[in-house]
Amino acid sequence: MRIEAVQISSFMGYGVYMRMCSQVWFTDCSFNGLGWDGPNVGAYLSGSSSVHFSNVEISNVRNGVRTVPSPTSVSCGSVYISASHLHGDFIGVVVTDSAGVYITNSYIGASGLHNIYISGSGTSHVNVNGGRLFHPGYTQATTCSGQAGGCNALRAESGSFILSGVSIEGGVASAGPMVYLPSSAIVSQFSIIGCTIKYSFHYFILQQYNVPGSVVGNVCIGGATSTLN
Repeated sequence: MRIEAVQISSFMGYGVYMRMCSQVWFTDCSFNGLGWDGPNVGAYLSGSSSVHFSNVEISNVRNGVRTVPSPTSVSCGSVYISASHLHGDFIGVVVTDSAGVYITNSYIGASGLHNIYISGSGTSHVNVNGGRLFHPGYTQATTCSGQAGGCNALRAESGSFILSGVSIEGGVASAGPMVYLPSSAIVSQFSIIGCTIKYSFHYFILQQYNVPGSVVGNVCIGGATSTLN
């Protein structure tokens, strides 16, 4: 199924709600919600697979894209986000299951908390190739300072992830490390390759436990530092 050039504005609830769907393409669509309060989600995917977002804008919602298991505990399969713009959401992308999420040349920024959040309840794989992660914790100093690890471009509590050729930009003084792995996380592996990290007031990476991973060929600009603890 293909859905093209659809615009939904000023909504409360869900821009798109999909349960156990597959082979769906969204192209040139826009979903603009009414704010972060309540369960406002741009695209809520429950047990769905092979869902594609191309040149899609999702803004002003609590979660831009959220993957969750179905009521029968079926995880989402592959989710593709390309050339898309997730801006001004509380969290841009939330992964709570074992989905494979592939983000290519997209902008995820000005998030109230994290740009991308991988929860501790699945064995997902998140691959971000190119594009930009920008200003986690935007305008939310109290929220960031009150949370362990602060606000992050990518916060991973499970699964695995790859960041390749991504521009990662901080700029919010209260934000935490741009990539954060809590000590309680069950991340299986990670790679951060060829990324540019700009204006991070705190550490680029904070790894509080032993996880197989590689950090290769990254550039820190404007005070950003890199550490593996």
